[in-house]
Amino acid sequence: MTEGRAPPVARRWATMAIVRHSLRLGRIAGIPISMNWSVGVVVVLLTYVLSTSTLRSLFPDAPLSARVGVAICGSTLFLVSLIGHELGHAVIARRNGVGVEGITLWLLGGFARLSRQAPNPGAEFRIAAAGPAANFVLSGLFGVIVAMGRYRSWPELVTAMFAWLIAVNLLLGVSNLLPGAPLDGGRILTAIIWKRTGNGELARLGSARLGMGIGTVIFGLGIAEVVHWSRLSGWGTVLIGTFIVLAARGEIAGAALRHRLASTPTAALMAAHPRPVNEAMTIEQFLRTQAPGPELARPVVRWGSEPIGYVAPGLFASVDPVERSWTPLGRHMVPVGGVQRAWTTESVAALMERSGGEMPPMVVLHEPEHGSAVGTLSRGRVRTLMEEPVDFWGRDRH
Repeated sequence: MTEGRAPPVARRWATMAIVRHSLRLGRIAGIPISMNWSVGVVVVLLTYVLSTSTLRSLFPDAPLSARVGVAICGSTLFLVSLIGHELGHAVIARRNGVGVEGITLWLLGGFARLSRQAPNPGAEFRIAAAGPAANFVLSGLFGVIVAMGRYRSWPELVTAMFAWLIAVNLLLGVSNLLPGAPLDGGRILTAIIWKRTGNGELARLGSARLGMGIGTVIFGLGIAEVVHWSRLSGWGTVLIGTFIVLAARGEIAGAALRHRLASTPTAALMAAHPRPVNEAMTIEQFLRTQAPGPELARPVVRWGSEPIGYVAPGLFASVDPVERSWTPLGRHMVPVGGVQRAWTTESVAALMERSGGEMPPMVVLHEPEHGSAVGTLSRGRVRTLMEEPVDFWGRDRH
């Protein structure tokens, strides 16, 4: 599973919380690898199940110490398989010009943190397919080890553990190919739809909606496993289904937001020809003149009509309230040369991407026909657009 650059705030916060409580293991191919404390729970439970159930049913006469030792090795190699899966994503992402911040293992697997979304459908397809492909390669590698072990008459307990790893990697590869985000199959489906429609965010939105359905089905199967068949393992299935539903919901919110930003021209949010203010006006006086509603960026003048800078209410959040009564605007304005410029036909998403992924404090907008400045756009107005709610399936509530 990969983690894109621009998830909703709540999902980004959860991701960083997992990373923050993780132990750095080192680097592979220059990519930082870390492990969250919850992985310890996985290792303990997996070792217990392997030694007391799986291996015991196959080799009832084997000593408990031997089964536990082999189970610990199997659990460790299972983590190696997860790292291999994420490394597949990370290595191919770098080859396609997408930066990789690191790989983190946690309770429900692992994720590669990418610096941004894939730039085109081909890159999206290759990055997504690399994870399952790595599992299939690992499955083949473990198959070679099993064949070698049988040829050299290794203990059957050991070859059984490697045979189990073959099945696990096949399961990881196939299950991740289910066609719904956040699973890799959902990313592959996104690439296909993106290629056909030319709209990446609508493709991600559709894939995430399918992911919601897949997660709901898995959740229902887990409940049936617990209630109808009385299997405790069903709670694990419930947990996986819940995670897929919540992650898909995050994908829906993120894709809907990015589509909204990509389809909204800056002209739709701009303040046309805002009234200028004098540089000698105090911050307090300026804030008193602001009408309720989205934040307005205004030009600052000295003597004539040509602006020497721009100000917006958001610039003064860090200024002490007492100082606002005597501090002139000219001291905190953004000089004309430091203000971002854009065309009125440019989308908000394109402007943000050109500005390093974030909205500048304020922007001066120009008409493409004659090139003259016709209005301003502040970060506060874009924030208002970003905070407009969407329904459960990512549709705007208007």
